[in-house]
Amino acid sequence: MALTVNTNVSALNAQRATLQSQGEMASAMERLATGKRINSAVDDAAGLAIAARMESQVSGLNQAVRNANDAISLVSTAEGALQETTAILQRIRELSIQSAGGAPSNADRVNLNKEVIQLQEELARIANTTRFNGGLLLNGSFVATDFQIGQSNNEEITVNITDVRPERIGAYTQNTVKNVGLISVGHDLKTIDNGVNQQTLVVQVGNEVPRTVSINKGDDARTISDKLNEGGAQINTTAVTKSNVYVDGVGSFSFKISSSSTPDIEDTVTVGATAGSQAASLAAEINRGYPEHNISATLQVDDNGNEYVQMVQKNGYDIRVQSFVTTGNSTLDFDEDKVAELTGAYGYTSTVVGGAITIDAPASFLISSDDASNTILQGTRASLEVVGVNSDPSVYQDRSFDVNVSGVTKTVNLAAPPPAVPRDATSPVLAVEFTATQQTQGPSGQQIGALRRNSYTVTTIDTNTTPARGSADVQFSLSVNGGDAQDLDMAAALSALGHESGDAVPAADFAAAMQTTISNNPYFDSGD
Repeated sequence: MALTVNTNVSALNAQRATLQSQGEMASAMERLATGKRINSAVDDAAGLAIAARMESQVSGLNQAVRNANDAISLVSTAEGALQETTAILQRIRELSIQSAGGAPSNADRVNLNKEVIQLQEELARIANTTRFNGGLLLNGSFVATDFQIGQSNNEEITVNITDVRPERIGAYTQNTVKNVGLISVGHDLKTIDNGVNQQTLVVQVGNEVPRTVSINKGDDARTISDKLNEGGAQINTTAVTKSNVYVDGVGSFSFKISSSSTPDIEDTVTVGATAGSQAASLAAEINRGYPEHNISATLQVDDNGNEYVQMVQKNGYDIRVQSFVTTGNSTLDFDEDKVAELTGAYGYTSTVVGGAITIDAPASFLISSDDASNTILQGTRASLEVVGVNSDPSVYQDRSFDVNVSGVTKTVNLAAPPPAVPRDATSPVLAVEFTATQQTQGPSGQQIGALRRNSYTVTTIDTNTTPARGSADVQFSLSVNGGDAQDLDMAAALSALGHESGDAVPAADFAAAMQTTISNNPYFDSGD
């Protein structure tokens, strides 16, 4: 029996085509729904991998943009607070300048100071309360914060906002003064130095651990500055050597000039006896040899109309001048007060001018030396210690002042020892302690515009008085540092102690009455 298989090829083809059409329609609908040409590896395996990588980059960049916007918002918040801080500091500066003028009275200065105190409190409030997303920004805690602003590793920025609290802002600066040495004819300049002795400096900034710096004999300002910068303390020092040279007398002259940066390279400076300005010729001659000695010169005119040449070694190396010779009586005077004067064959012929160092630090600092002769740390802003420099404004005090009693002026130096021989007085004035409010223009770093109460114990007015007792009828005038004289009457104070007019008063009661009278006068005690 034969086997027969019935088939319908046309139907099968139609079914296959229908299934294929349905698959393509499903793929098209998926693409329409997602908006993507590649939705799975079936669509395009290689394309899917590329698309996934690009999608990762795009999403990372989008987040980086958001991070950058957050950083911008944070910095804008800090900037707004700092702008307000700047406005407050500008106002404090205005008040300090106003207070420094001669027009305001003591009472006015007290009121100005009260505003300064309020502004300082506002500065502290801003610094201690400015926040972004709960984090403080201006109190020194916002440091080394990274913001990811790219889609890859290390694509970031680091934001540091320093501490701007009132007690932390501002730079503390200390200046040293230059040393000048002289030698006579017949001596070699290389055998002397700038006067700096071998010593050890101890540097402490704020609450840091003290650092020690070793100084060798003859180190110039540049070398000392480099050693301080490399000593590990948070200070920044710069050095420069300057000297104002005056030309006096008549006649041509010449000398050799060099610096400690290139001590073996000397340039000869020759100035003729011309009718013109010898100072101008001197400046031109020094500048001509600048490539050899690195010393520049400019012609200047002082307040008295006298011309002089300012020599500058900008890196702080010593300026060396030697072999000064003149055909007449010309002299070279270094600085207006003739710190050094070169006169020629029968006097001084050479000099070494040392540099000055400026020391800056972010906080109050103390630098002391074990050199008793104090060959580095000196100048108008040296501390009360002979061998130290203390920039802390809280301990900086003036040591001397003038007191005028009834037309007689006496300078009192609180740091001076008592006199070796007791001095007689016409009235029994004993050691008197009085308290006054001072408005001072202190060193760099001092609280601007602040009044501080200083208690001076005057122990050197009189150590022996004659007679030992005085009259209860005592009137006198008192002025301090050239201020307006104040007429004072001790009668009320003596009466409170039980002494009537014409009575003989014990010295102790006399002193107590004087102290009470001075303290009760509003001119000497503002009450603030």
